[in-house]
Amino acid sequence: WLWTFNLTVEPGLSWVDQTTSLSLAPSMGLGLFLVPQRFFVGLEAQNLNAYTQGQLNESILSIGPVFSYTGSNWWADLTLLPQVANFMGSGLDLTQSQRWQVRLATSWSL
Repeated sequence: WLWTFNLTVEPGLSWVDQTTSLSLAPSMGLGLFLVPQRFFVGLEAQNLNAYTQGQLNESILSIGPVFSYTGSNWWADLTLLPQVANFMGSGLDLTQSQRWQVRLATSWSL
């Protein structure tokens, strides 16, 4: 089994109107290696929180599968994250957020 936690922080400043913004996106995953140390399948959950001028104006939860493959000095993973909850309103937020996120990440060891 493998457990992961990531925190993505994206600060922003608009020079035009002097507004600040901040995006915080904690994500957690849990999975299992199907082929020892090579192929991994799991589940990831991400909560995207967007702030403008210190005020929370978006909080979206997405949950979906992740598939990963590890080579001798590289890895790649594919995550499919459908939006499942909007904590700032009723129903899904399809005006400010995507219905689906598809993420592909890779890394090489130099």
